[in-house]
Amino acid sequence: MEKEWKADRKVPGLGLMVLPSGVSTYYLRYREPSGKQQTHKIGRAGVINLTTAREEALKLLGDVARGQAPTTARQQLRRSPTMQQLFERLDAEHYPKLRPSTATGYRVLWKRHILPRLGTSKAATITSADVLELLPQLPRIQANRSLAVLRKAFNLAELWGIRPQGSNPCHKVTTGNRERKRRRYLTREELDRLLAALDTYGITGVRWRFAQLIHLLLLTGCRISEIKDARWSWVQGSVLVVPAECHKTGADGTDRRVQLPPAALDVLAELRRRSNSEWIIAGDGDGHLIGYWRMWADLLEQAKIENLRVHDLRHSFASYAISQAKLSLPVVGGLLGHASPQTTQRYAHLIEESAAAAAALVAAQIKAPAG
Repeated sequence: MEKEWKADRKVPGLGLMVLPSGVSTYYLRYREPSGKQQTHKIGRAGVINLTTAREEALKLLGDVARGQAPTTARQQLRRSPTMQQLFERLDAEHYPKLRPSTATGYRVLWKRHILPRLGTSKAATITSADVLELLPQLPRIQANRSLAVLRKAFNLAELWGIRPQGSNPCHKVTTGNRERKRRRYLTREELDRLLAALDTYGITGVRWRFAQLIHLLLLTGCRISEIKDARWSWVQGSVLVVPAECHKTGADGTDRRVQLPPAALDVLAELRRRSNSEWIIAGDGDGHLIGYWRMWADLLEQAKIENLRVHDLRHSFASYAISQAKLSLPVVGGLLGHASPQTTQRYAHLIEESAAAAAALVAAQIKAPAG
């Protein structure tokens, strides 16, 4: 006995498929507006009756007439990319446009936090509930970063036709994790201890070159990657020209020009004298310095300084520029390479403190007895 198709007499395309085993199932055969023929399973006979099958078939035919063919939608969903595949496309097409360090950070978030939990899910089926379930499982800061990464990923998924327009599941989702901007500056005593520790930290080799890296960060206010990843070809007289693709605010294609004071030029001259590498801060091999966290921790222990990040050296540069050199916020923003005045505004309180100290000094002079 072969399988048998028993067409319904009332609903066109509806029929009962009877298998040799005796199992009977209702199907609807229809043509899409494009002319493509489809077969849609409605349900097993015995589980649903003929009346229910007819009602479902008529509903499906209505959907087809409105251009909402259910079988095609299921096939498209089966062929749609998973979150793993969405990440791979981002990694191939979008992340190469970003700064290398930024792209690396995003890849770490995907591989460490997002893909282990959502990697096999279809990107088109992720809901706000899925995102809200993911975020509490992550450390506070990583949850904030992962939400931002996912929001951008789903925006691109809409652009690429993977998800319908306006369907970003991260819309209106928040982590509730507030981040306070850190304000940590080296005191004069800490700076003196750090400079003393740098003088004895390393006489030769990578430890000595790391000490010179720290000297340059203190003297220029640069981000660590702008010095650590720098080549000698970037040094043009008394200016370090950081290519647009190698600094944080270079999205507009503008190179960053860092003014090198005489003390920084002296450090560079000694580095050049001791090295044949193309990199200003050479590592142990052929490339630039890679790992430095252990050396930084060791240096802080030697200088008896606690709770200080390498990036806080940049904040300290800004602090001294305002409180000691009396520079304005726009000038400090230029020295630091800020793209937006709002970024420099975080140092406004230093100007107020400096002005308050100056006002107190003037008042003291006015009240001082003559002579």
